Amino acid sequence: IFDHTALGTFHVERDEFDEAQAHFEAALATLEQTGTENMSAELVWHFVADWHAKAGRYSQAEAFSRQAIALRGKEAGGLAWGMGWLPLARVYLATGRLDEAEGILLDVEAASETGGTFWSLIDSAVHLGRSYLERGREDEATAHITKALQAAAPAGHRWMFLTQREEAVPLLIHALKHKVEPAFVHSLLRELGEAVRPALSELLGHADPEVHRYAQELLPAASSQPPATTAAPPDITHVTCFGDFQVTLRGQKVGEPGWLSTKAGDLFAYFITFREGSLPKDRVLEALWPEMRPDRSSGAFHTALYKMRHMLRLNGEQEKFVQAHGGEYSLEKEHFWIDADEFSRLMAECSRHSHPALERCEACAARLQGAVALYQGDYQQNLYYDWVFEEQRQLQERYLEALQVLAAYQAGQGDYEQALAYGRQVLVKDPLLEEVHCQMMRYYGQLGDRSGLVRQHQQFSTVLADELGIEPMQETQQLYQALLSGQTA
Repeated sequence: IFDHTALGTFHVERDEFDEAQAHFEAALATLEQTGTENMSAELVWHFVADWHAKAGRYSQAEAFSRQAIALRGKEAGGLAWGMGWLPLARVYLATGRLDEAEGILLDVEAASETGGTFWSLIDSAVHLGRSYLERGREDEATAHITKALQAAAPAGHRWMFLTQREEAVPLLIHALKHKVEPAFVHSLLRELGEAVRPALSELLGHADPEVHRYAQELLPAASSQPPATTAAPPDITHVTCFGDFQVTLRGQKVGEPGWLSTKAGDLFAYFITFREGSLPKDRVLEALWPEMRPDRSSGAFHTALYKMRHMLRLNGEQEKFVQAHGGEYSLEKEHFWIDADEFSRLMAECSRHSHPALERCEACAARLQGAVALYQGDYQQNLYYDWVFEEQRQLQERYLEALQVLAAYQAGQGDYEQALAYGRQVLVKDPLLEEVHCQMMRYYGQLGDRSGLVRQHQQFSTVLADELGIEPMQETQQLYQALLSGQTA
C-alpha cells in the first residue's frame, strides 16, 4: 500500500497522471482486499484526493477527501496530519470557495503548530499565504508565508516549493521583498530558474540594496541574457524616484519623522529632478516657496538645505551634496544611485543599439525588461508640484513605449500570454490607447481565446463610452468582427 502510494505521489509531482493512476489504483485495490480502515487507508485516500485535485477532477477529489476525513472526523489528530482536510481545502481554493478553504487551512495550521507536524504546517501556511496574497491581504499573507519558511528553512525542506513552481514563485518573491529567510528563499529561486524570470521585475526596482542585490544574482539563473540593470553599490545613497520618493542610506530608509515630511525632502527631490545642471536660487524659491516673500523664502531655503545635508550625512561626514557657486546650486551626483538615471541609461542603450527591428532584438528586450522593472510607480508620486508632473509625464510615456515594444517582442516569440500581461500594464496607465486594445484582441485571437477577445472589446467600448461618449473606430470594429469569425489579422 505504502509503496504504491509513494510511487503515485512521485508521478503526480511530475504531472505524470497516467502513471500515478496505475499506482493509486493498485493501492486502493489492496486496501479493498485487506479491509484496512486505519492510517493506511487515510493516507491513500488523502493522496488519491490530491491526485484528482491536481488533475482538475474536483468532484472526485472532494469525495476521496471526505472518505479520509470520515475515518477520524475533525479531531486534533486528524487535523494535525492534515489527512483529507488539505486536499479538500485545495478543491475549495480551485473552485472559488475561498472562505471555506481558509477556514480549513487555519484549523490545520493551528493544529499542526500544536502537534508539531512539519509537512502539514508548511502546506497549510503556503496555501494560506497564496490565498491572502491573491486577495490583496498582504499583511496576513506575509505572516503565513513567514510561518511556512521558518518551518522549512532550518531543515532545508525544499520539495514543496520546487514541485509546485507556478504557485511557489509569487510567494517566494513576496518573501524576498520582505526579507523573510532571504538566504533560503534566494537559493530556492535560483533552483526554480527560468520560472522566476517574469516575476523578477518586483525585485529589480526594490529600494532596499540587499533585495536589489539578490535580484541581480538571480538574473543569470533566470535567463541566458546578462543582467541589464546595474545594482546600487552598498556604500552609495540609493534614491528611488519611481513610486514614492524615498532615500536609502546604507540600507536604512530616511523617512518620517525625519525629513521627507518637511521642505528638506522636497528640496532634495527638486535637486534630484534637475540634477543635470546648475539652478539659480530664484528658480528654486519660485518652485518650492511660490507664495512666500523673497526675504522669508530665502531663509526657508537655507534652513531646508541645512536639514537636507544633515540628514544625508553619516558618521560625521562633511560632504555638502549640493554645491553653491555664483548664486547657483548644483547636485553632486556622484554620491547617489538614482533609479531614474538607470532607467534612462537602459532606454538610451536600446536607442543606440544596432538592430534590424527593436521588437525583435533579444538584447534590447532584456534592457527594456530591466527598465520596466525599475518603474515601480509614477515619478515621485507622493509629491504634488508642477515640476514633478512634467517629469512624470515624460517618463511615463517612455515606460509605456517600453511595455509596448516588450509586448510585440513576446508576441514574436509566440508567448501571447506574456504579451497580454504587458498590454494590461499599459492600459492601467492609459486605458484609452486604441492600438493597444487592438493588439490585445489580436493576441487573444492567436490564443483562440474567444471569451478573452469579447471581454477586451467590451472593456474598450465601455471605457470609450464612459470617458468620451464615443464608440471604437470603424477599423477597430472590423478587426473585432474578423477575429471573432476566426480570421487572423
